[in-house]
Amino acid sequence: MKPILLLSAVSLLCYSCSENVADMLVERKADAEKKFKQFYACYAIAKETPPLQMDQINWEMDDATIAYEESNVYQISMENFKDLSKPLNIPYDGTRRKEHADIAKLFNIDLSSYRQNHSYKVNERYKFHKPESEFVLPAIKHFLNTKYLIINRTHNVTEPKQIDNKTFSSGYINGDALIFDVEKGKLLGGITFTVQSDEFIKLMSKDSDVGANLRADIELNIRNQIQHKFANLTPSIKDSSFSL
Repeated sequence: MKPILLLSAVSLLCYSCSENVADMLVERKADAEKKFKQFYACYAIAKETPPLQMDQINWEMDDATIAYEESNVYQISMENFKDLSKPLNIPYDGTRRKEHADIAKLFNIDLSSYRQNHSYKVNERYKFHKPESEFVLPAIKHFLNTKYLIINRTHNVTEPKQIDNKTFSSGYINGDALIFDVEKGKLLGGITFTVQSDEFIKLMSKDSDVGANLRADIELNIRNQIQHKFANLTPSIKDSSFSL
């Protein structure tokens, strides 16, 4: 029994080391750099892929998982790729993913060679997470564990507009989400989405930013539609009650 107990103790020690953020940022930096390269290889394909006309994902393995820390599915919008080192204010992103900027900063990875001209403003209110933050370990695991990448693209956009204190004109967005096998750099297919503003929006107070609420409303609709279709086309996911 003693050798078994000793091996168990060693295993626990190694597991503890692997859970240490400071060590992980050193030991897994090469893996993080490789993952960014894989992301950009998929992005290059996405730029050359015409708008999708149908919903179809040709899964080669039934292993897409979405439990947060263990998730191997990562979602990001097309426009974010123009500057992955900074959290950009991109309208109709359809995803809340901003931790790619945290990852680059945490691992001290220089992505300047990938940067492209863009008109988006940096989100000055965004606060980068520090290594001791409870957010960091699961975010690093999620990023490094990425096997499937979802890239959101918008093709046609009609901005919603406030008309007066009680009415607004609906916004309309047409786009798609491409699904990639990251390690192979292979496009597996994707899903289309068409959304518009809800008929009514709820404001928290009379001083609420109506424009921001209208944009948030459409972004939520984009995210919900992508999640629903993704779940329906992914055998390993039982329902759409998850967050990409």
